[in-house]
Amino acid sequence: YRNDSVDIEACGDATPTLGYDVGWLDAGDWMKYTVQSLPTGPYSLAARVASGNGGGAFHIEVNGSNVTSSLSVPATGGWQSWTTLQRPFTNALPATSYRVVVETGGFNLNWLQLASLLPGAPSNLTASATSTQVNLLWPPVSGATSYRVKRSMSSGGNFTVIATGITGTTFADTNVTNGSFAYYVVSAVNAHGEGAPSPEAGAFIPFPLLAAQFASNQVVLIWSN
Repeated sequence: YRNDSVDIEACGDATPTLGYDVGWLDAGDWMKYTVQSLPTGPYSLAARVASGNGGGAFHIEVNGSNVTSSLSVPATGGWQSWTTLQRPFTNALPATSYRVVVETGGFNLNWLQLASLLPGAPSNLTASATSTQVNLLWPPVSGATSYRVKRSMSSGGNFTVIATGITGTTFADTNVTNGSFAYYVVSAVNAHGEGAPSPEAGAFIPFPLLAAQFASNQVVLIWSN
């Protein structure tokens, strides 16, 4: 923080803290934070605040729009007695910054945290093939209620959904073409929507093994269905 238009002071909050909080906030004050990437989607805002009297209020703006509506700061028991306010919100467009806008002063601000409400991407997706199917396996994702499987016939290509509503962490793709490669990604789904896809995993679908039995007057060929 800069100690000019916005005032800072030593912070007595427990970890995590950088040792300072913003105080002496007035209506109309704002602070802009630059982030590497704030994708679209639902988020949970956590704001660490303290107030001796209560009555303060603020909101968060992304791309110039108020995305949280007004958050009221209650009396917390003192200017260094801290509590965490939480509010879900959704930003419609990607952003690289957001603003905290003070509507009514009378509170201190220690930190803000934005956490995506979407499930994380599955990791360590593996694919193994037989001549009749490709078997996929991935670890469970915390908070996921189901999974979606997508397939492409080229690495890094356009992936098409081939299965939804999978509640386990395995899937067998039986719609395969022998002698070709198939590539897959898996995404987790919860009540807020679909998370990012996993890294792709690919497999080569072999032709069926061919066996030959010889007799004095014939050769019998055997292969899997």
